Parts: sequence; C-alpha cells; structure tokens
Amino acid sequence: MTLRFFFILFLVLDVLVFAIARGVFGTNALPDKVEPERIVQQIRPDSIKILDEAQLRALKRPPCIAWSGLTPAQSNKLLSLLNIAGIQAGARDIQMPMVFKVRIPPLPTREAAEILAENMAAGLGISADSFSVEEGAGGKSAIVFGQFATRAEAVSRFEAIKARGVPNAGIEEIRGVIERQIHAVSTADKVETVLTGQPFARLHKACPQ
Repeated sequence: MTLRFFFILFLVLDVLVFAIARGVFGTNALPDKVEPERIVQQIRPDSIKILDEAQLRALKRPPCIAWSGLTPAQSNKLLSLLNIAGIQAGARDIQMPMVFKVRIPPLPTREAAEILAENMAAGLGISADSFSVEEGAGGKSAIVFGQFATRAEAVSRFEAIKARGVPNAGIEEIRGVIERQIHAVSTADKVETVLTGQPFARLHKACPQ
C-alpha cells in the first residue's frame, strides 16, 4: 500500500512539473525561463526616460509667461485684460544690466514731445499706447517706443516704426535701467486668445527661471 501511494505521488508530481514547464499555469511560474519573453513583450523600452529632481520640479511648476519692453500704457492695459479674463498676473520691476531703447531724441520741453506724439498718432496712425513720453535731464522729454533686453528686439521694433514714417527714431543703449515685466500664470495659447488684436499679444517669452 505504501509503495503504491508513493508511486502515485511521484507520478502526480511528474505531471505537475511537466505542466509548469509547458506554461500551463502561466508564464510567471518560471522567471528564469520566461525572462526573454518578457523582454520581447516590452513596447519600446528604449523610450523610457528617468527624470532628475530638477526635471520633476519643472513638471510640477505651473506654466508662466512674461512680457517686457512695453510702454506704461501697454503694461496697464495688458494687466487689465489678463485680470478680466481671470488669468493670474502681476508686474515685477527688474534691474537690467543693459537695455536698448527705441526712441526719438529728446525735445526741449515735454509739451513739444506731447505735440509731436499727438501728430504721430493722428498723421501716421500709430496707436497712442504704443509709445510714451519720458522726461529726461534739463527738462527735455523723449518719445519712447519701448525698451528691450536684446538689440535684435530693438531693431525689430525700430524697423516697424520706421516703416510707418516715424521721423528721427533711433536705438540707444542704456545700462542699469529698471525694467517692468508682466508675468502671467497661463499658457501661451490661452493668453494669445484673450489678447487677440492687441499689438503685444505675441510679445511674450517664458518666465525667467
């Protein structure tokens, strides 16, 4: 009876091992034999990227875009439009090592600069909020069409106003200027939709880190 019992037991165990080897109970039963199958089943394993801590922080950071080089009137209008649309936005004053101003040379008085500005707005069709009158030393005042962090941006603005017939415009390099930047917590697509038709709608960049 005992021999018969052990014979049946060994027979059952043999059948069980055979079934496991054939994968009857699934491919996870023998990891050493099915590992090549797992590799084959992976979909583009080379596309998996391990992110470092800085990259993970960047993913969690909300999108932020900024404007610079706007006139005071443009900055105020931009903030107003963003706030009306429910977009979180604010102004920040930053000291720049150097800026490039596009402007008409200073006139003897502020009154003379304002008269010229009115004539440009009426005769050349230039929006009044696209430039500002800036007082300087000795009571002189200049008409400024924006200040920019790079010469390339200033040249682009200079060429645009020159094409409209603005007289005596030029580019001036100035060091140590306080620049007002407008920051908004939003995506570029959203703010461009909100600012459709505004001259500064696409003048944004990613916020400085």
